[in-house]
Amino acid sequence: MRCRVAKAVDADRLTRIFWEHLTARPEYASHGEMQMGVADAEGRPAAGGEGKWRGYIQERIDDADRARVFVSEREGEVDGFAVVEVDEDGDQPFGVVCDLLVAPGRRGEGVGGALLEAGVAWLRGRGVSGVYLESGIDNRDAHAFFERRGFREISRVFALSDGASLFPEGLAEQHQHGEDLQPANEHE
Repeated sequence: MRCRVAKAVDADRLTRIFWEHLTARPEYASHGEMQMGVADAEGRPAAGGEGKWRGYIQERIDDADRARVFVSEREGEVDGFAVVEVDEDGDQPFGVVCDLLVAPGRRGEGVGGALLEAGVAWLRGRGVSGVYLESGIDNRDAHAFFERRGFREISRVFALSDGASLFPEGLAEQHQHGEDLQPANEHE
């Protein structure tokens, strides 16, 4: 196995690896895929999502200043990738592992660890203050993988579906009439 920086010609193969995985394992999807329109609110592939993800991965390959895509290959065949980027929307620049995915036949062989190591080394070389990632809530294999490598859960993401009420039954009507809403519990 060899890790290298992705090239433009890798985008189609990376898209196939990603799309096949998302289709087979919707638990991979996190809020990032949902916000991009790649997955629906249940984590299933969204209509037109494959093309959106193809555009996303091409942008990351082309953005050498802020992002880096690493691929692993064996005998000339790309079989995994990691997408990392520097985010400056904080007190100090921080690193983000946007995606890490290994083709099914290569899992358990150290490919993911090697890709993660390459990505984190690149981020640290850019002077980031920390490295973060998101993972689908039911993607337990990935959670265990990252925890074994020193990552820890620090937050959860909540989504309000289109058309969902912000208020429990009964309180919505009070709110519509302008009545003051009192919390049911003084700790709320």
